Amino acid sequence: MFPDCECLLVQRGEVERCAVHGTTRRTVPVWVLLDELWGEYAKGPRSVGDGFELRGRARGWLYEWQRSATGGWIGVVDYLLDYADGRSHRHTVQRQWVPAHVLQPRE
Repeated sequence: MFPDCECLLVQRGEVERCAVHGTTRRTVPVWVLLDELWGEYAKGPRSVGDGFELRGRARGWLYEWQRSATGGWIGVVDYLLDYADGRSHRHTVQRQWVPAHVLQPRE
């Protein structure tokens, strides 16, 4: 498919980074700004007690960066969503493309 792609080698731990796709073995800790990401879905009063909390920020892990057709940057991230009812279990959102402006470094 991609003759110069090293993503499979990255997954196997044989190389650090795929030169074609920017995939890396190491993740970068980030905050995902949920209000920015979800826009209108994050606004308004809560009406579903057991729904996802889409406000504030969520702990995330950045895997790679890519450019959009318009030149903007988008990242592939995993992040944790809390439930609005406060339960201790969180939902893990995996390998989602998100725009760069909703990501902040997390230490």
